[in-house]
Amino acid sequence: MAVTALVAIVKFYGIDGNVWSARVEGLGQLAHPILGGYVIGVAAVWLVLWPPRAGLMQVVWAVALVLLGVFVLLSQSRGAALALFLTLLAMPIWCRDRRSRMVAAAVLVMAILAFWFFESLVLARGVSYRPQILMASLQMIAEHPWRGLGLGSDYRIFASDLYFDHAHNLFTHVAIELGLPGLLLWCAVWLAVLREAWKARETLYGRGIIGIWLFSTLAMQFDAASLNGTPRAEWFISWLPVGLASVLVWARANPDACDKISRSS
Repeated sequence: MAVTALVAIVKFYGIDGNVWSARVEGLGQLAHPILGGYVIGVAAVWLVLWPPRAGLMQVVWAVALVLLGVFVLLSQSRGAALALFLTLLAMPIWCRDRRSRMVAAAVLVMAILAFWFFESLVLARGVSYRPQILMASLQMIAEHPWRGLGLGSDYRIFASDLYFDHAHNLFTHVAIELGLPGLLLWCAVWLAVLREAWKARETLYGRGIIGIWLFSTLAMQFDAASLNGTPRAEWFISWLPVGLASVLVWARANPDACDKISRSS
């Protein structure tokens, strides 16, 4: 992921000649500032929470973490940046060690400096129609509250005299397609991920899942609308946490399994 971020930055600004104020795009399926920022952001979270123990790999880890963080900043995806900031700031809640407190303090200082130097870029796009999209989404849910429009329906959101491809919020997206029963089912699955990860919070693997879950929960409030169809970038903040948590069922049968998984990751 870090190598991909570096190549994307070099290509976007160096080879393609875009100005530094432009929003960097990733490669391949990540060729979108928001989706690229989300995927690279979740990679930064698991890198912070699953650090290597060997000396040389720690150097590689630090360089990779810097590259991932720079990409998120250059993507100017405020949803990804905010999700990353709040996740790392909240690390002491479930990690409860000196390292997590140091990470939280460092992130807070960097966030203040980033806002100080890039305030104009942060505030330039306002709220990007998110409140209007939310209200229009709630209206669509109210029109079809029980069955929704159907799984995989091709719908558009009309707000502020503009059409948007989706609800820009995974929870309202699920409710639009599957109705309130579908939303409740998805919420049950999502909360079950947190429950299982919290039970394993004393392990590296459990702490990593909690961090990824929190980042994903925050990120999906501002974008992402895909639960079905072919695998795509949005699945890094939807199905990836579910898949990781499913391993915990097996891992509890082996007391050392969680740490082994984290070390291999």
